[in-house]
Amino acid sequence: MQYQLNFENHMEFKVIEKNRLSPRAYFIPERTKKAKLAADPKRERYESSMVHVLSGKWDFKYYKSKAKMPRQIDTEKLKFDTITVPSTWQRTGYEPPVYLNCPYGFTGSGVLPPALPEDFSCGVYRKKFNVDSLDKTRIITFLGVAPCIDLYINGVFVGFGEASHNSYEFDITNHLLQGENELLVVVFKWCTGSYLEAQDMFRENGIFRDVYITQYERAFINDFCLKTTKTGKAYSLSGEVFLKGSFEGCTVEIELYDDKKSIAKTVAKAKETVNFHFEKLSVIEWNAEQPYLYELLITLRSGKQSLLCIRNYTGFKTIKINKNIFTLNGKKIKLKGVNHHDTHETKGYAMSIDDMEKDILLMKAYNVNCVRTSHYPPDPQFLMVCDQYGLYVVDEADIETHGLPDLGLSVSELSMNLKWAPRYLDRVKRMYWRDRNRPSIIMWSLGNESGGYKCQDKCYDFLHSVCPEIPVHYEGVCRTKRQHYDVYSEMYTHPDNVEKVGKGTRGKSYTTVPFYLCEYCHAMGVGPGAMQEYWDLFYSYDNLMGGCVWEWADHAVKNPKKDNKFKYEYTYGGDHGEKKHDGNFCVDALFYPDRTPHTGALVMKNSYRPVRASLVSGSTFLFLNTNRFKNASYLEIFWQLKKDGELDSSGSFVLDIAPEKACKKTLPLGKLEKGHTYHIDFIYLDGDFIVASEQIELLKVPLCYDKASKGKITVVSEEESITVKFDMGYARFDAKTGFLTAYNAAGKNLLAKDGAIAPNLFRAMLDNDMVNKKLWIDKFGLDNLLFNLQELEVEIENGEIEVETHYTVLGKNQPLFDCCLKYIVGANGVLELKAALEQSEDCDESLYDIPRFGIYFAMPKAFGNVEYFGRGEAENLCDLNAHAPIGLYRALVSDMHEDYIKPQDNGNHSDTRFFKITDKDGTGIAVYSDKEFTFNVHNYSQKLLSKAKHREDIVNEGNTFVTIDGFTRGTGTASCGPDTLDKYKINAEEKLEFKLVIVPVK
Repeated sequence: MQYQLNFENHMEFKVIEKNRLSPRAYFIPERTKKAKLAADPKRERYESSMVHVLSGKWDFKYYKSKAKMPRQIDTEKLKFDTITVPSTWQRTGYEPPVYLNCPYGFTGSGVLPPALPEDFSCGVYRKKFNVDSLDKTRIITFLGVAPCIDLYINGVFVGFGEASHNSYEFDITNHLLQGENELLVVVFKWCTGSYLEAQDMFRENGIFRDVYITQYERAFINDFCLKTTKTGKAYSLSGEVFLKGSFEGCTVEIELYDDKKSIAKTVAKAKETVNFHFEKLSVIEWNAEQPYLYELLITLRSGKQSLLCIRNYTGFKTIKINKNIFTLNGKKIKLKGVNHHDTHETKGYAMSIDDMEKDILLMKAYNVNCVRTSHYPPDPQFLMVCDQYGLYVVDEADIETHGLPDLGLSVSELSMNLKWAPRYLDRVKRMYWRDRNRPSIIMWSLGNESGGYKCQDKCYDFLHSVCPEIPVHYEGVCRTKRQHYDVYSEMYTHPDNVEKVGKGTRGKSYTTVPFYLCEYCHAMGVGPGAMQEYWDLFYSYDNLMGGCVWEWADHAVKNPKKDNKFKYEYTYGGDHGEKKHDGNFCVDALFYPDRTPHTGALVMKNSYRPVRASLVSGSTFLFLNTNRFKNASYLEIFWQLKKDGELDSSGSFVLDIAPEKACKKTLPLGKLEKGHTYHIDFIYLDGDFIVASEQIELLKVPLCYDKASKGKITVVSEEESITVKFDMGYARFDAKTGFLTAYNAAGKNLLAKDGAIAPNLFRAMLDNDMVNKKLWIDKFGLDNLLFNLQELEVEIENGEIEVETHYTVLGKNQPLFDCCLKYIVGANGVLELKAALEQSEDCDESLYDIPRFGIYFAMPKAFGNVEYFGRGEAENLCDLNAHAPIGLYRALVSDMHEDYIKPQDNGNHSDTRFFKITDKDGTGIAVYSDKEFTFNVHNYSQKLLSKAKHREDIVNEGNTFVTIDGFTRGTGTASCGPDTLDKYKINAEEKLEFKLVIVPVK
């Protein structure tokens, strides 16, 4: 079949759509009410007798250059490949994946909006399907095509549309033949609308969501709109049903069901717009904690014949903003949110309904109650699953112009140009009309990071004209004179400024509307830090709504193991030969691409916990139910008292705590013995599922350890070394470096060859550390410090031998610090190490903020067992520990690695009082301190870790590498947000001192 292809639509600024149907609500019809009631809402798209899903195998022809695609093609002569739809070109091998944060894919081509490069790739899709009769109306729906679509059927042009994540619908009735039909879709890599799609993600192309044809009888329901209104304690439900076709003599039945029980019903004569109104409904309100839904069925009949029936799961809710407080159903809700992109490790944009449901169930399991659909409307089924399971939704328009500065323009360039307003409005209108009946939506979003306000004002005015009951948010306007719409939205605001907003001291504009962090706690790599600080603030002030963590899941491409093209299982920006990319900035989430949780997800789960405990006094605790609607009685609270990290006693109870209320509970803990440290853990269970946990310290005492020194001790000084001999072993110091190079006890070498104990100020850069790269690495050279020995002293004091070393710490050949390590060696082989660090008087510029101060050494690989009294079992840091209670833990060295896609310092355990590393015989060392310290243990070196770019770069180097920090910097969120809070930094302008006691054990 021959086609004359259009090469202009996607390039014409004045063309947004051609013959594309007006937007309407998403629904899947069925022939009869009985069939609709029986339909599985998750499968109805694929099982409806009125819907023909075209997803599956399609023919596809890819052109690297659209100049090579003929303007006239004959599909019988065209050589097609076979691909699966939905899919994208970048995930099926036609183009390499490209990750970009802000820039457009065509940056550098010299073009400015609305122009596009002269040439770029395109693809031709073909699908054949059969039509049994021509007496029905048929509408084809494309739920997502990036970035635009030219549709042809049977040799004839049907229509055009743009906006990747909005639905495309066309009436194809008059283009069909009885029997076999041929559908042709041309997708160009870019279109004029691509200037509104500079989202932070892998940029992909193709038909990435389902395609289906709905067939209707002579009359059909085309659209419907629902509004719920509360008066007193009762609700009313008003609606409009929009009909098309020849509906003379037809009737429309609207019936509302509560769990199969009809609670309201009306029958009306069919007309173009049928209005209905149900009053005085005694209903249960919908909220994320108790997502109660009603089934609304709308049936169109001709006499006794049912033409079709549609269903909407309807929720009743009321949103009001009282001065600067956001309320839902009269409650001051807090948004415990995440940002969600459509991303799958192998399919990219092409998430299935099962994939979406998996994410939503995980969100619920991790105590999330809100999702922002960053940065575009999702598949409509995603919203329906949010309705079902209970998630508040911030539905976001497919608008972002973040790439304009890369073209030398202001990010506001298009938003302030009203010639672009029709495009902005088209995207917002299509989002609204499709999604307006979803009860889970609590805010509309006008897009992301597009600056300006003029085009957004048009969109805001539209939304408030049709939907004044749902507030509108747009963060980009906060940097303009407009400042805010219905809520004040910001990203990555420092906790200090969040507190000022709460107190009303940050400025007048912050006092008039609620405050919402649409992005906060950037979860890239090890992090996010200080989440608990944010939630302490959110709970303290009613005008703070909460926020959405950036982001849900890492964007990375999983490569087949059989594919020799890439040496890495997961790849990110720059791994695919891209000339322009943004590296691993896409690997920035709470969950790995396969939805295994990062440490940050564990922190979020406990930070978002529904119940929060605090100590009143003695053994009495106060439990606050942070739920706004749900009594805490569904939770069993299991408690366990830990004495020196080990279980002492335990029990459980259930508390009847109303929403937003608190209750005291006294537990039978008994008397806490002096000389011991006690903690109590509270684990909140819903059945067998752990909802969350938290820990409270009850009593803390210094840790006791025996360092009594008895026996004979001698010292032998030689030109190259100083050896301290003690009972059953020795410690040897290098005379040139001062480092402890050998430590032997009970006949076993406890230090590996070249594994000397040395001072350590650096760590393999965290993603959140990279903001300091110019300072730490480029300027001061912390990654390659030299410890120049200035003095080595040996003294015998009270039967012990003291070895004291003084160093000048050089970075980039400049003196930065003076460092002292003092070892006190006992006759029993116990090493007491005192370490000190202070700014060098010869330093030209002080370095006040460093990653760590501690020691680093290597032991033979046989020492692979770890026991510690500190925070665990998961890795943690001083500002990343809500998930990690203090306890006594045992692990293998091989298990203490956190497998980040972009490797970085990991596996740390803070607030440690002691730890042991032993071999299979129980021989090794124990490390104690009278002050908590942080440690990590790995079978690879810090040097290797610092060079690694991917997981596979980490290999077992045949030793056990130990890092012990007297001081450790937190992680913060500086990869895209506030740096580590001051209280979690190391102030190296002050003298730093710590002490460790290393005891040989056997």
